[in-house]
This record gives sequence, structure tokens and C-alpha cells, in this order.
Amino acid sequence: MPTILALRMDEQVPQTGRMVAQRRRRPGSTRRAFTLIELVLSVTISTLLLGGIASAMLIASRAVPGNQDKMHDVVEGHEALAGITHELYTLLTVPDAQLHSMAFTVPDRTGDSLAETIRYAWSGTSGDPLTRRYNAGNTVNVLEDVYAFDIDYLTKAVTEAGPPQPTAGPEQVIMANSTPVNGQNGDLDSSLWHGQYFKPTFLLSPTPVSWQVTKVRIMATPKGSSVGQFLVQLRRPDASDLPSATILAQVTVNESLLPGTLGWYPVTFASPPTLLPTEGVCLVLQHVSDADSASVQYDRGPLTIPHSQRLQYNGAVWTQFATQALVYEAYATVTTDSASQQPVEYLLSVGVTAQVGADAGSKLWTGVTTVNVPKIVPP
Repeated sequence: MPTILALRMDEQVPQTGRMVAQRRRRPGSTRRAFTLIELVLSVTISTLLLGGIASAMLIASRAVPGNQDKMHDVVEGHEALAGITHELYTLLTVPDAQLHSMAFTVPDRTGDSLAETIRYAWSGTSGDPLTRRYNAGNTVNVLEDVYAFDIDYLTKAVTEAGPPQPTAGPEQVIMANSTPVNGQNGDLDSSLWHGQYFKPTFLLSPTPVSWQVTKVRIMATPKGSSVGQFLVQLRRPDASDLPSATILAQVTVNESLLPGTLGWYPVTFASPPTLLPTEGVCLVLQHVSDADSASVQYDRGPLTIPHSQRLQYNGAVWTQFATQALVYEAYATVTTDSASQQPVEYLLSVGVTAQVGADAGSKLWTGVTTVNVPKIVPP
């Protein structure tokens, strides 16, 4: 019969086949821990370190603009550029194109059939506002605290026919009766003045704008003592093509300077009057001093010269002789409209760079290709 061993619960069962090692503490040994002084000191040092780190982070955060401020600047700049871009799409003309400013016109918005004028401008000084002006209205601020607003223009330069330019031609004989058919001499005295009305006929091309009588030549010689004087005048004609009282130019001639025998004597006008192509003029030889101040030649004709007639004054009234003419030559310059060439710039696109605030990271750019390809009007 097997043997049954009864064990108490507090007894250990012997292990067979292996040794069970048990750790034994050395007599007198104890577990190591922080003292109260060490704990307080470590907490104090940690507090100081954390405070320093927090202060450094606070200072750094104040030195750099916050993301919220930067985002606000970007949003404002984006909204402004969006408005500018929308207006640039429909621009018609560009009266002013500068680096920091631009004026342009857009189609009618008010119903008056007139284009609207819009102008954007920045002073170029950091922190100044970007302004906008609509037609003749008040200038308003579009953006505050602007640090950049630069406009780039992509243009195409061509040469085109410009508006006609008035060009004065060389001095030329404009009207004349140089070779008399039936010459006769006439004294020039207080009761006998001589004159000539004439109006040139101009070519239609190039288009005449004006003409100026610069010089006349008369056929004359002294009469008597050669100490007299007379006036050579250009007068405005009246409605009957007779000399009026309006003197356009005048030169005093000394009788002693005339050629000894009948010959040509030139008279130059220092300030020649400007006349329209449709206007004529009266040449007047007016006595000044001595009984006879000269003897001049005229042509009794008969002549057929358009817009030409000899004039004679008897001390009271002027008389016209339609088939006669003074022996004279009139020199003038004619101003005509001449074709011109001028450089023209067409605007292909516009680029705008804007920065709100001092942070360069808020800089924005937009570009617009012009639909109408307008001309840039020179200042």
C-alpha cells in the first residue's frame, strides 16, 4: 500500500534534479533613494530652466510677425490685385504708364457714352498707401502699409504715320508782274500813292496751312532831289479788296538808296505777317516826305491775272484797276501739312507686384494680357 505523506501548507516541496538559487541580502544593506535636499534643488533648477526657455520663446515670437498678421496682409493684397486685374482686362487706352502708377480708360460704366478713367498710384515710400482715383472723383486708399507696388509693361514698338506736321517751305516768288506789257512811270507824292492787291493760288497737295510775305521787289528810281522817304506796307484788304487801315508790316525806304535809273529795289519784312491760304494782301507805297519821294513803274496792260489788281490813291480814296498791275515781285514762304512718322508703343500685357507689410513673404504678383492691345499715349 502506497505511503501518503501529508504536508503542511507552510512547508516547501523539495525540488529534485535541480538547484533553486535564492538571492540573499548582505547583512546591513539598505535600498538607495533621493534626499529631500536633492529633490528640492532639482525642482528649483528645472523651474529656472523652463522659465528661461519660455522667455526666449516669447521674445522670439514677438520679434517675428505672427502668421495671423501675415495672412491678413496676403488676403488684403490678393483682394486689391484681383480688383485691379478685373479692371485691366477691359482697358482701352493708357494715358500714363509709370513704374509706381498707371492711368487707363475703360468702357462706359455710367451711361454717358464716355470712357471712364481710372488711376492707381503709390508714392514709392514704404508704408505709404496705394491709392485709386475714378474719373474726377476723390482719391481713396485701396491698401494701407504698402511696401511694394511695381508695374511692368510688355510693349511692342512700331513706326506709324503720324498726324500731318506743319512745315514751312523755302522762300519763293509767290506773285509777280516782272515784265511789263505797257510800262509807265508814276510819281509818288502826297496825293498819289501806288499799290497792288494779290492773292496767290495754291496747290491742293500738300495742303497749304498759311503763307508769309517775306520780301517784295519794286521797280523804282529817285524823283527830284532824292531826299524823300516813303513807306512800303503790307495792309489787310477790306471786303472790296482795297487797302484797309490795318498795317501788317512796314518798312521805311530812303529815296537816296534807290537805283539811279529805273531798276529793282528789294524790301525785306523783318516780321512777316502770317496769312491764311484764302486771304489776300495789299502792297502799298505811301509817300512820307519831299515833294516827290520816288518814281515807280506800273503796267497799264491790259492784263488778265487772277486775284490781282493795281491800286492808286489820290489823297482821299483808293481806286482799283483790274487789268493793270504794279511792276513787282512778291516773295513768300508757304507752310503746308506734311506727312510724318512717329514711334508708337502697343501694350501687350501688364504685370503688377504688390507687397502689404514689411514681410517679404507677403509679396504677390499678377499679370494681365490686354484684350484690346491699346496704344500707350506719350506724355
